[in-house]
Amino acid sequence: MASSTRPYQNLPTRIALPAALVASVAASLIAELVIAAITHGAGAHPGFRPLTLAGLAGPTVAGLLIAVAAWELVRRRAADPVAVMRRLVPVVVVVSWAPDVVLGATHREATSQVAYTTWGEVAALMVMHLFVAAIGLGLFSQLLPLRRRPGAPSAPMGPGWRLNAHPRSAEATNRHHRK
Repeated sequence: MASSTRPYQNLPTRIALPAALVASVAASLIAELVIAAITHGAGAHPGFRPLTLAGLAGPTVAGLLIAVAAWELVRRRAADPVAVMRRLVPVVVVVSWAPDVVLGATHREATSQVAYTTWGEVAALMVMHLFVAAIGLGLFSQLLPLRRRPGAPSAPMGPGWRLNAHPRSAEATNRHHRK
């Protein structure tokens, strides 16, 4: 019987962790530069530093470094890392928008650190956070897969939600709950 595990999912952590970080940074910067180009094409000021490679690289690397470290910590310590990530990731993404909202809210004040800020530019930054999170999640989940610990109590997310359940068994569970 052939294994359904992909070879890259069996990489040692010492290889998978840096590979996930480098790949997610590279892919995220490409996505962010595309979003920045679209935003500039829509009229964003060319002097808006957060939409330049120099303004994007540092925060992207730092954010993904923290993300991959948190991913690995949850992966190693949590009894049900999938359930933890289902709750943690949306909260972190929303919290990551706070500096963008503050930037947008203070854009007209003389104390603003970033010149030429508009809400359109702030919205582009917020969209970038979503893309970076999606890219990170995709790569981390493939290279550093989350697995529920044997014997760990299940954390149900509602009818039909079971970690690593076969699709047919999920359908059977849903039918059972509808009766």
